[in-house]
Amino acid sequence: MGIDWKETMVSLKRIGSTLILFLGLNAFVDTFFSFERGNFTVRLVPYAFKSFQLFLMTTVVVYFLGQRTLRIKVEPLFWLLFLFTGDIVVSTLYADDTVNPTDLARTVFWVLAALAVYFLRQADCLDEKLLYRMVVFNFFWVCLRITAYKLFNIWIGAEVNSDAIGEFTKDGVVNNLGYSLVWLAPLYLAFESKHRFPILLAVFFSMLASFKRGALLGLIFGFLAYYVLNRRVKGRNRGSIVPDLLRASLILALAAGAFFLFKDYILYRMADIDGDKSFGSGRATFYQIVLDHWDNFVGTKKMIGAGFFQVMPMLGLYWEAAIPAHSDWLETLYDQGILGVSILASIHLLLLAKVWRAIQQRASYGPQLAYTYVIFFLTSVYSISLYSFDTAWFGVSLGYYLGTDVLEKRRLPAAESVETSDENSPPLASPEVASKAP
Repeated sequence: MGIDWKETMVSLKRIGSTLILFLGLNAFVDTFFSFERGNFTVRLVPYAFKSFQLFLMTTVVVYFLGQRTLRIKVEPLFWLLFLFTGDIVVSTLYADDTVNPTDLARTVFWVLAALAVYFLRQADCLDEKLLYRMVVFNFFWVCLRITAYKLFNIWIGAEVNSDAIGEFTKDGVVNNLGYSLVWLAPLYLAFESKHRFPILLAVFFSMLASFKRGALLGLIFGFLAYYVLNRRVKGRNRGSIVPDLLRASLILALAAGAFFLFKDYILYRMADIDGDKSFGSGRATFYQIVLDHWDNFVGTKKMIGAGFFQVMPMLGLYWEAAIPAHSDWLETLYDQGILGVSILASIHLLLLAKVWRAIQQRASYGPQLAYTYVIFFLTSVYSISLYSFDTAWFGVSLGYYLGTDVLEKRRLPAAESVETSDENSPPLASPEVASKAP
């Protein structure tokens, strides 16, 4: 007997829904449990939680690659991403300092998430309603944490020390929550909602409250790209520009209000831009340290790098703190050498080509993909986007957009067949569409 594809799709939808649910709950679990701090039980919870997600992702990927019922397309971008992660894994073998398995898992996590969502979406097995609800839940949770702390000094999350270092840790956590918002914004725009504008206003206000400069820059330029391209989508009613101008005016007024409300904190975060450290948080200095050390590499080491995640221990010796390179390009250059940077450049070029093609075709997902790439490009330049669990939503976004591209192209021949068939004859459909579960 052959495989019942309808029953299989129901099972895949359940697995996919479980995966999306757990991905959506990451922000909640990470609030109260940490890999870095606490006793064994505190560390065990996020390890178990994310390990289960890795298991679900692997189950989805292995099934789709092994089955023969539905012809699955694998976007070349994913081969590049796995080549990049493979290079990272190999580089752990010759790293001078010990590699934390958690850091390695972070680089693999979002790639597997992207591929799993990509397969589920192109097979029409993805629960979009649940995905939308998880995005809204994350918006609500992150905004709640930011505004509660900034407006009322109420801390939501695991306890930290009450000394100066502890207070700085709280500010740092809230500050970094800005990236959680900016990765979610373009994916949220992929769904129609009558509450879209109020939710985006709350996100913008919370972003200003946290004042993560890099994330705020991504939010602004990303929205600019989205607004310009959204009016070019096929079938999109452009309408009057007046409502958009009114919304823009309201956002500017909200921005002005937030600036005066959090003026002291914002000015404090901007103080080092023209200070001794320059370029914000000392980047001009430790960027040069990373480049100088890579320049001193000789022979093969210059080509393959020092090994995965070796910038932190190196800067711990030559800088005031052990920190990442704060640039995907510099981190990759030092860790994986010229080879790694070449793969990273290929990923960017291929993503840029996908954005351009979506714009040319006026695809429905084009504006959101462009928004996502703007964030990815900016964070790759001045932050870390490839080495963090927070990048999981970037992976989910990519998988959703690219899977939508495949799904829409599969549905197009079926729709054309229905239009050209005789009105008395039954509608024609592709095997994939015909076998969809109800």
